[in-house]
Amino acid sequence: MRPHRPVVVVMIAVCLTLVSACSGGESSSGDASSTTAKSNPNPTTDASTTTAVVAADCAALGKGVDLHGCDLANKDFEAKDLERANFTGANLTGANLDGASLEGANFSGANLTGADLQSTNMRGADLSNANLTNATLIAAEMSGSNLTGAVWANTACPDGPVQSTQCPTTPMG
Repeated sequence: MRPHRPVVVVMIAVCLTLVSACSGGESSSGDASSTTAKSNPNPTTDASTTTAVVAADCAALGKGVDLHGCDLANKDFEAKDLERANFTGANLTGANLDGASLEGANFSGANLTGADLQSTNMRGADLSNANLTNATLIAAEMSGSNLTGAVWANTACPDGPVQSTQCPTTPMG
């Protein structure tokens, strides 16, 4: 029977290959390594679904809304209540936030270049690493805000002067 051994080995290998191909590469033993290269069928982690969710969130308004990473350039948020909203990494270039309630909002890493933040309540807001170039903060209340690493250039401060250094956090200086 010696001449038949290589044929049997080859046939077994072919059968295992066919079974593996038909089952999508998953082993019946539940070995996690056999499924790691497959795309995740879970819709909550699928990249196309995530993009759609972010786009839907970018239209949302209200307290505690999640707008992180959204392109909100030139949007009008005048007098809106956006307390505790998450604007992390959002593009708010030229946005109108005049008179908005932004208490406790997170603007870390956000681009607020040329944004109108006049008369806003930004008490306790996180503006760490935010870009405030050419932003208008006249009469804004920013006490207790985190301003670590914020970019100040030609910024109209709460107390009125335009400067390129950190502004005082209250209209009274």
